[in-house]
Amino acid sequence: MTDRGHTAPLTPHSRAVAFVLAVVALMLAPVKSAQAQATAPSPKPSAAAERPASFGPQDYETPPHNPGKLDPELIPPNLDAARDPNLLDEARRALPVDGGKQLIPADARNPGRRVTRLEIVGNRRIERKKVLEKIKVREGHTFDEEQIERDVRELNRSGMFVDVRPKSKFVGDGVEITFEVVERPTIEYVKIVGNDQIRDKKLLEKVGLKVGGPLSPYEIEEGRRKIEEFYRERGYNRMTVSIIEGTKPTDKGVVYLLNEGQSQKIAWTNFVGNTIVTDARLKTQIQSKPGVLWVFGGYVDHKKIEEDEERLTAYYRSLGYFRAQVRRMLQYDEDREWLTLTFVISEGERYKIRSVAIEGNEKIATNRLDKDLQLTAGQFFDQGKMNKDVAAMLNEYGGEGYVFADVKADPRFLEEPGQLDLVYKVVEGDRYRIGEINVLIEGESPHTRLNVVKNNIRLRPGDIADIREIREAQRRLMRAGVFERQDPTKMPQIKFSRPEDGETSVVGRGGVRKVRGQSPDDDSRTLDLVYVYETPDGPPVLYAIVRGLPREPVERAAAIDPRDGPRGVPLDAPSPQWRGPRATPQTSGYAPKSYYDRTPPAAAARRYP
Repeated sequence: MTDRGHTAPLTPHSRAVAFVLAVVALMLAPVKSAQAQATAPSPKPSAAAERPASFGPQDYETPPHNPGKLDPELIPPNLDAARDPNLLDEARRALPVDGGKQLIPADARNPGRRVTRLEIVGNRRIERKKVLEKIKVREGHTFDEEQIERDVRELNRSGMFVDVRPKSKFVGDGVEITFEVVERPTIEYVKIVGNDQIRDKKLLEKVGLKVGGPLSPYEIEEGRRKIEEFYRERGYNRMTVSIIEGTKPTDKGVVYLLNEGQSQKIAWTNFVGNTIVTDARLKTQIQSKPGVLWVFGGYVDHKKIEEDEERLTAYYRSLGYFRAQVRRMLQYDEDREWLTLTFVISEGERYKIRSVAIEGNEKIATNRLDKDLQLTAGQFFDQGKMNKDVAAMLNEYGGEGYVFADVKADPRFLEEPGQLDLVYKVVEGDRYRIGEINVLIEGESPHTRLNVVKNNIRLRPGDIADIREIREAQRRLMRAGVFERQDPTKMPQIKFSRPEDGETSVVGRGGVRKVRGQSPDDDSRTLDLVYVYETPDGPPVLYAIVRGLPREPVERAAAIDPRDGPRGVPLDAPSPQWRGPRATPQTSGYAPKSYYDRTPPAAAARRYP
């Protein structure tokens, strides 16, 4: 019994019973909440809600691998992506695509995953190191499917493998990548059988196949073609080449079987129908002719004979025989070893010039351009003289600063047979000055002093861009004796190239612009010489490429004295604004510091009157 208004403490047994009842109430609370939601009106279920709880590839057609945006409504209720990434991968393969995009992207299951293991499987002959040189995927890098695809393409292009297949496996927070490769068979030997006239060493050099290289059917067929072409050039026009080994997957080497046949040579070369040109003159225009003492050279090459036929036709038309035709006749002896080659020429009528005119010239008078023309009215047409007249006009314009002037000859045929009018069309363009000159010496051990180059170039900023002086500067560089002259392609050259439009504004800021072609991509010592930035719209760029003679490495030459200022600036025209780099061992200007630093009004973009 207890008194009214007082509460007696619970016994331990009562407290245990109360705790059990509280736990049961907490467990039943979610059930009551679910029943309440079931009785309440619900909106129309979505398409995703109507899907069965369990689904798989048997319910949906497997789409192609094409990642897109993730749609949470299309993730089935039994998919717990946070706990099991493999389920998300399964759903990605099972869900359909929407507009060509996968609804669950590949990177949704591997955000920030790294490559924990990289394996190359199937490479028995090719070292792992050689394979890794071709790919960019590495252990520790972030997993990137696009990079793996690029690596597969690179391995296929290498020619080392017949097939390359990448595989990826997700282990924990990382990815294990495996490249399964099938090596291309290697060449164990290369043999040539049946060659009596030409040695094996010479033919193997032409084929280009090496022992240990990949056994590629394409390269083997290319080698067969090279052998045939090599024999054709030596008069073996009836020879054949067969591939005995190298076309089957089980072959270990390459074997060519040759049937050389007989070598054919030219005994005589004759011309029929030529009246204005002698046989001796025509022989200088062709390649197919008897060899020296009928022993050295003189092989029958049908390709060269066809080219000679075209050469003779072009030669006659350059002399005004625009209707000339040339045909060839081949006559062999009984043994088919010696050929008598005859060119039959139908000259036709020779065209004569009725009048000569010049159109489009405004800056230079016509009487100045045509005073020294070699091809005038009343003469027979001669393309050689016409080309010289075009060069003379361009030289006249180039001497006045119109370095990009263009002159084209237009022969116009008349209704009267054998008559034509010759019209020279001139596009003058703009007049240019020299804007800025920089000298840059490159190489492993450059030793040529800058003043060696400077002293051979007399043009200075502000001078009219004279094409004749530029050519003379090139000749002086060639005669300097300090540059490579054995190879004609490496001799000093001065070329013009029109810079891009965006580079014109740099002149006013005094920056040094990079010009395409100013640095040849080779391993030899180079000296990229002169860059001439001129005005107005598209200032030309002048640069010379010279190569120093090989010498012992020496210390870099000192810069030229910057006190040697510009000279030759015309007094009747404003000098353009130009700024250049300070004199350093690598670059140098041609004016003192005070001249470089002065900033007159923007005259760099001013066209010279």
